Amino acid sequence: MSTGKCYLNALGILCSAGDSKDAVVDMLASRRSALTPSDAFSEGRVLPLGIYTGDLPSLAMCEKRWQSRNNQFALALLEQISHQVSDMISRYGAGRVGVVIGTSTSGIAQSEPAIKQWATTGQVPLTTTTGYRRWGGLHSSSPGN
Repeated sequence: MSTGKCYLNALGILCSAGDSKDAVVDMLASRRSALTPSDAFSEGRVLPLGIYTGDLPSLAMCEKRWQSRNNQFALALLEQISHQVSDMISRYGAGRVGVVIGTSTSGIAQSEPAIKQWATTGQVPLTTTTGYRRWGGLHSSSPGN
């Protein structure tokens, strides 16, 4: 079986260790921990968490449903590589350029109140922008469903 080549022409990174390749390399070389002791998600049990506390771009111009910490992370990462992406699109065409953005739990804290409400009441919170109840795979157009 033959495999083609895949190239990583640009890398954006944003995590508790830093908001650029150089910042993460410096953090790793310093042997300091990028983890923050916190009980923010474990009530009374302090755990080492990778919490990013830096600035993130605003999504104020987007529809409310797109305004999330996770999407702020995605935009910040795209901004880090935007020149390379534009160059590749100019060179090869948009149909031949892919941008892969991976995130972990960067926006989970925003979802926790909705999850808690759903778990305790069976109701998914109503969004203010669409009038639909939306959370994960749950969708309903009438209150209480």
